[in-house]
Amino acid sequence: MILDVALQRLLNNYRENIFAHAYLVETNNIDLALNDIKKFIKIISCDDTYQDECNKCNICHLIDDNALPSLITIIPDGKVIKKENIEVIKSSFALKPIYTKNNIYIIVKPELMNDTAYNKMLKFIEEPEDNIIGFFISSNKDKIAPTILSRLESIRLYYKETNSSDECLDSSIIDKIDDISKNIIDKFNNKDVKLLWYNENVIKKELTERAHIIYLFRSMLNYYESSLKSETSKSNAKKCKLIIKYLEMLNYNVNISLLLDSFFVEMEQIYE
Repeated sequence: MILDVALQRLLNNYRENIFAHAYLVETNNIDLALNDIKKFIKIISCDDTYQDECNKCNICHLIDDNALPSLITIIPDGKVIKKENIEVIKSSFALKPIYTKNNIYIIVKPELMNDTAYNKMLKFIEEPEDNIIGFFISSNKDKIAPTILSRLESIRLYYKETNSSDECLDSSIIDKIDDISKNIIDKFNNKDVKLLWYNENVIKKELTERAHIIYLFRSMLNYYESSLKSETSKSNAKKCKLIIKYLEMLNYNVNISLLLDSFFVEMEQIYE
């Protein structure tokens, strides 16, 4: 289960109860962002520890089939979003959710709301209710009314072109990185003093590209995220935050070798 870094950070905030009632999701790919937001909703709604393609509960299937009563998705089929669309949200959420903790709505291209829909939505988000979360997905936020924007927290989901070769990893390197990730986690769990040696003599020599390191961090993050529900210790939440921090640093032109050194030093401090 691997999410975009921004959504991983949002997930941590949700689990720490520092979550806003509505978010603007600014993106360059509406369809991919919608899919990722739905994955996020699956994770926070799952009764068990969520996994991709899981079948332990029916929540994910209901979301995929657009049949979950506590999730309303508005995708404009014409040039505007009308007040009737917003009224569907209000009437559907008049009662507390049954299957999930939250009632959640998604509005795709909110800049297409007409004046009456805009007024209905403005009143709705001005007086937020408990257990209601909203996501406004847009690739053109400048056309959204400022009075709406001012009431939303913002996250950015940006995607590289699918034919970008620098992010394409073949199965052999993926298997190698997964093995290295497992070894790192085992060494952390066992407080192995040879971890820095492993970083210098294995990781830096075997993983020679930025894309390799990104996948490595995502693999470790996947492990620690999946264990958050089952462990009482807060150390895994701290590890998640740290990994997310370094994933964000990888968006910039940083020295990979120094970044790895710094990461392992900080990770070791969590155990002290």
